[in-house]
Amino acid sequence: MQILVFTKLDKNIAKKYIKTIFLISMVYFYCCTTIKINHDYKTNFKVLESHSKYIDIDVIKATNEYIYIQITNNSLDIVKINWQNTSLNNDKIVFKKEDLTINNEAKYKSKYREFFIGPKTSFKFKAYPLKIYPKNKNSNALSLTIKYPSIFKLNITKAEIETKKTINILITRTIKINATNT
Repeated sequence: MQILVFTKLDKNIAKKYIKTIFLISMVYFYCCTTIKINHDYKTNFKVLESHSKYIDIDVIKATNEYIYIQITNNSLDIVKINWQNTSLNNDKIVFKKEDLTINNEAKYKSKYREFFIGPKTSFKFKAYPLKIYPKNKNSNALSLTIKYPSIFKLNITKAEIETKKTINILITRTIKINATNT
């Protein structure tokens, strides 16, 4: 009977010691180290629909502000990007951050009509979303951010062929957590 009571007492004391040591080590760890978590994002993309087998698309980087894309024309013909039917989440796109101040449809159409890519050529660009508001609305076009997942619709055709079909690309970002001890 005495042995049974002694082992039971030892188990309870051992549990208390383990809990105490654990709590002391947690306090030490919390007080003496800082963990810095950097939020890096990994860009993923998937071509959902494409009628252009001669075009390769690579989404290099996606941020809240722009999407950096590379388009490669693998055909022996010139291809045309029709910007009027190209969009990011149904917003128009521009190449330059300065062009985010365009605030009317006519000015946009005169600057971003179409662009040609030569045979066996690649073209890299940043796509900034542009929201053109009606004249009676007061808005700040520079504050537009991209929400993910996003759909990037790209209208690419071979020259001399008109089509309204777009290449639809789903772009997502996932968080890569890098924890560093400092």
